[in-house]
Amino acid sequence: ANLQPFTLADGRVLLAYRSHTSNYSGSGEFYTSIRVMVSESGGKFYKGEKILVENVAYGSGRGFWEPFFIQLDSDTVAMYYADDLSTLLKSQQRIAYFTYKISTDEWAGPFDAVHRKIGVLSRDGMPTVTALRSGGFAMVVEVQDYASWNSNKDSVFAVGLSLSKDGKVWSDPVPVIGPEDLSAGIRTSAPSIATLPDGRVIITYQTDKGYYGASGSGDYKRVFGAAISKGALTLDSALVPTVGGASEGFEFLPDLFEYSENQYQIWNTVSCFGNDVYFAGTSGINTADGKRTSHCINLRRAEVTTLMGDIDGDGKITEVDAKSAVKLVGESAWNENAYIADVNASGKIELKDVFEIIKMQKRG
Repeated sequence: ANLQPFTLADGRVLLAYRSHTSNYSGSGEFYTSIRVMVSESGGKFYKGEKILVENVAYGSGRGFWEPFFIQLDSDTVAMYYADDLSTLLKSQQRIAYFTYKISTDEWAGPFDAVHRKIGVLSRDGMPTVTALRSGGFAMVVEVQDYASWNSNKDSVFAVGLSLSKDGKVWSDPVPVIGPEDLSAGIRTSAPSIATLPDGRVIITYQTDKGYYGASGSGDYKRVFGAAISKGALTLDSALVPTVGGASEGFEFLPDLFEYSENQYQIWNTVSCFGNDVYFAGTSGINTADGKRTSHCINLRRAEVTTLMGDIDGDGKITEVDAKSAVKLVGESAWNENAYIADVNASGKIELKDVFEIIKMQKRG
């Protein structure tokens, strides 16, 4: 599960994923690993499975999870992942990474990216990373250490933001998006991040807030949320911890997807290609008898209408230009939801169906 593909400049596709034995959610022993394969056929066929890290774990919530790729320089790709097996306490989780040398086809690691001190009981997880327009990188993770920021020990799951000059040494995550009521037990979890042409970043996540309808189990009582930085995010940006809701420097976006009664929305992602921003995530219906039906993938596109430039005419592009620059298309102009189904009638939902939906949206 947690498959993450990454296309290299030479056309090869790396594919990372976790591989666990089936009883990983129970209380007994299970096997856990992160593996990679490579495709030389544009993702049609994969070969050369390599185990990067593996171990035997005991009990639910101990293992290796959620790999994510990004290119650090012309010859180096990093693959981050969440690791709550190598920490001393189950209430902690570190973000680790491997590096892949493109020219030599060699992997190295694991290395620590974010590893909290013993006194900070934060099970940081689900890393995604974006390259900043002005250089450096930003990472979002779900964090559970609100108590260290606001002395509230009942709150769980905020979105933490870290910065790095080289993608290897990272600042401690600062919670920038959280529940408006920090004591309500509401989550803002499973974050994703993307950088816009003007340097701002968009963060998406799943949250309990706004869900209504039949009860689901675990994460199946969530809907999607999103926030955007008010100006270009840089390595010099001051990150202010949230005291509820979006922190200083961020603001919430309108709802990305329409929501109907009993519908859950989970496991989201956001990407920016040129002037197009794509939001995707899974959804379905929680029924009154505790079952789930109508599973699908939602895809939505927003357009950045203008590229950022030297708006104030001072001869350089700065944060002042970013604040004056383009805004995302407003809620009334969002493209209609696209519900991914078996478009090409192959008998299963696959990547080709997603591509067809994207093409139809562009034509429409």
